[in-house]
Amino acid sequence: MGRLLVLVALIALIALSAAVPTKTDAVVPETKFDHRVAFSQMSPTDFIQAMSKAGNSETQCREFATDTIADITATVTGSQTTMDAIDTGASCAAEGQDAVAAAQAFLDTKKAALVAAQATAATALSTKQSTCTAAVDLPSVNLDALQATTCYDYTTAASYTAANEACDDAIDILAVADQAVTVARTEKSDAETALAADVAEASRLESGCLCRVHKEQKAAWTAVESATASHEAEWQQAQQIICALDSASTCSVPTCPSVTKPTVAAGVENADAQHCTPEPTTAPTQAPTAYPTTTPTTAPTSAPTRPPASCTIHMAGHARTCYSACNSGRSNAYDACGTSVYVSGNCRSVTIYDNDSSPNDVNFGAVHGSRYINLPYDLSSDCAGFYLVPGY
Repeated sequence: MGRLLVLVALIALIALSAAVPTKTDAVVPETKFDHRVAFSQMSPTDFIQAMSKAGNSETQCREFATDTIADITATVTGSQTTMDAIDTGASCAAEGQDAVAAAQAFLDTKKAALVAAQATAATALSTKQSTCTAAVDLPSVNLDALQATTCYDYTTAASYTAANEACDDAIDILAVADQAVTVARTEKSDAETALAADVAEASRLESGCLCRVHKEQKAAWTAVESATASHEAEWQQAQQIICALDSASTCSVPTCPSVTKPTVAAGVENADAQHCTPEPTTAPTQAPTAYPTTTPTTAPTSAPTRPPASCTIHMAGHARTCYSACNSGRSNAYDACGTSVYVSGNCRSVTIYDNDSSPNDVNFGAVHGSRYINLPYDLSSDCAGFYLVPGY
């Protein structure tokens, strides 16, 4: 009720403002009264005098200033909560790294297998060389046997047969070992190719993550700057009005609260130049020559199905994402909503409930993308909930 009285008094002030001297000689518009416009056009003393002439007490004037201070504080608090909830990209560097680690571990086993196979092959080669060049001790032969024939058949000697078989076995073992090296080398090469593919995919995923976070952070910060652009002037004016009411000889104005920009991960700040690929401005006029250019016999009957729309709202420290129409109900938990609420996604309509005894709910229409909705005076720090309808 006190807020309503102040609003009525301020409306009456419009009619008197032309006769009240101001520090800028500006005239308050005769349209719907905006207390922020009045703050920007009147000095603190002039504002107090105008309020008094309109029949308002110093208490009501003080309440007007303190409400403005509270609204600014609530808006900054809500905006800070919203910014703190935006992804900073801290997890982008980890995108795809599980696959890279697994591929690296697999490659390491293949490298070790190749080293082992090469060692086995080296041993087999050494064995083959020593076995196939080993001395053969032939058995003693009587003189008469040697004189009876000019050629001695050593192939029937047991020592020769054993040595020859050992050489053949060593050759076979070496062939198997060499084949194992070939297989191990191929598997190592395949593992290196797989690792390179996983590294490239991880890089792509990280790049996409950094680009997404950059866009989300930029959109949210732009909305915050828009919502808080007038805070410094309004804060100074409200504090000085209180000082004037207190008849203070000096006025020490506290620092105006502001939203702190979150610290983002490396790569997010410059992602627009390094990671966000520009979208084409026009569609290609024909298919690439590397692909078939024949016209389909039948045209598609409908456009691709889009995913379900979602609508997200941040209000008074609460956040909720809806995929179908959702109603928070009326609750005092949303009362400290400040002068704006943050909405993102695809919302067909956004309705904010009024917490007054005679509620004046407001439907702000559709919201597509991310933006702050500035609340009218009746709703500022006086919300009771919301009703969202997602839709494209």
